[in-house]
Amino acid sequence: MKPYKNKKVIFDLDKTIWNCFDKHKNEIWAKQLVPPFKLESSGNVVDDVGNFCQLRSDVGYFVSEVNSRGIEISFLSVGARLNLPMEFQPSYLLLKKFGLLNFFQGDNKLLYKTARKINFLSDDIFYIFIDDSESVLSDLELKQNVLAIDAKNITTWMGLIKKVDNVLNKID
Repeated sequence: MKPYKNKKVIFDLDKTIWNCFDKHKNEIWAKQLVPPFKLESSGNVVDDVGNFCQLRSDVGYFVSEVNSRGIEISFLSVGARLNLPMEFQPSYLLLKKFGLLNFFQGDNKLLYKTARKINFLSDDIFYIFIDDSESVLSDLELKQNVLAIDAKNITTWMGLIKKVDNVLNKID
């Protein structure tokens, strides 16, 4: 594998690191949540009208481990509310409430749903890109500098650390 100067791990957010539900337990997007948010003792974040968001098990551990290896972490999501500044976006507020925002020190993007994620990647950086969208994963297969991981196939985030280590060691 070709050596790359920079390596990044990029996360989608909805249905990748968390799942959100309305008060009747129907799945919704994070952008449908209504601030203010409250972190409950269960670990769920609840919004102003009783909807809630669950962080996937061990995501915090995974993000912390990747960060401890000095790998830049970013999010790239098409879950933005249109024309709302980043600091007021529900996804941004969720990352903050879950205590994960400080790990995301890279070039973070919350885009409107019509944006194509592949257009925001550079050819001189190696990416590990974790997403649940079939169309995004299909786009990413075209890039030689991207290892696309289907979030739907992640059974344990702790187990994914070894895969990340192996891939990153091969490109050094």
